[in-house]
Amino acid sequence: MKKILIPILGITTLLFFNSCSDDFLDVNRNVNEAYTNQVTPKERLSAAETVVFRTQARSMNRFGNLMMNAWAGNIYYFASPYGDEFRMRADSQFYDDIWDNLYLGVANLQSIIDSPGSERYPHHVAVAKIMKAYYMQMVVDLYNDAPYSEAFKGQANKNPKYDKGKDIYKNLMAEINQALVLINQTPEAASTLAFAEDPIYQGTASTTGETQNVANWRIFWRKMANTVKLKMLVRLSNCTDAEVIAWRNAELQTLAPLTANLTNFVDKDVRIQPGYNTATADQRNPFYSIYGRIDLDASDISQDFRLTFASEHIINTLKGETALTSGVQDMRITRLFMNNGMDQPSSATADIDDMVGQPQGEERLQVAQKVILQL
Repeated sequence: MKKILIPILGITTLLFFNSCSDDFLDVNRNVNEAYTNQVTPKERLSAAETVVFRTQARSMNRFGNLMMNAWAGNIYYFASPYGDEFRMRADSQFYDDIWDNLYLGVANLQSIIDSPGSERYPHHVAVAKIMKAYYMQMVVDLYNDAPYSEAFKGQANKNPKYDKGKDIYKNLMAEINQALVLINQTPEAASTLAFAEDPIYQGTASTTGETQNVANWRIFWRKMANTVKLKMLVRLSNCTDAEVIAWRNAELQTLAPLTANLTNFVDKDVRIQPGYNTATADQRNPFYSIYGRIDLDASDISQDFRLTFASEHIINTLKGETALTSGVQDMRITRLFMNNGMDQPSSATADIDDMVGQPQGEERLQVAQKVILQL
């Protein structure tokens, strides 16, 4: 028995000490997944641009159009469409996905800025800083004070402090100025930005037929940076805070030389095209997948396509039937809306004359009462 026991104990001891090795059967690592420290800005940028755009295309588009009285609800199909918006039931869950998803989206952009070795990727970081300013301005414009200086740190800080809106604006302007410097840098060959990694630039250039090269990429993102800066400063035009006024005027002075030439700013549609197509529902443009005309023959119609009508206000305005637009028809109406919701867009004046909008906030019962009164 002694001869058998000693070898068994020796093998057990050997296995015990071997099991303490970090390399032995590490079940906490998935060899099929990339870890944060393994993903460079080259792999991050396209996803960062695309993911946050979904919130702008969907929830923010809906919120903006309803608040500006451009959209109305289809009361002929739904009992009380957009009821929360028209009754202003602004509780803690009212469009809370805008706050949540903008912060998640900007966190993706911040991960590019904070990525290990990010100094080797100046062009990726420049884009991330510009788009961070673009979306964080929206957060401030909607909510004013918001987490910024302590935000985007993940589990390291789950309760970041709120910064004043004016301080966030100043920091965003600084981020844009930093981006303009980075745009002019020349990265190493291995860190060069491939245009497929930047679906905003590639989507815009592909639409215009512009040659895609570094020179044109620099021009495009300089225009974007200048435009975001100007947009922020115009937003402060009615500000009464003395400190903000002084800072705003100083920034306008530095921007003044550029305003003499409008080509220093965005002068064409800026598009994003990471590969949207109609092959499958998951590949559709996020706006089209929710509000677009899908496939009428197959009865594949988005619920929100049925839910939404043009408002009476926006139709009358574009047709030139309000005090501000009297007699002047805006031909963009045929690109914004389809007559009867099913017709093909057209530029024919007759189609415009036939367009009728839905009064915003009206409900089915009110329409029924109108019909009774008319009878």
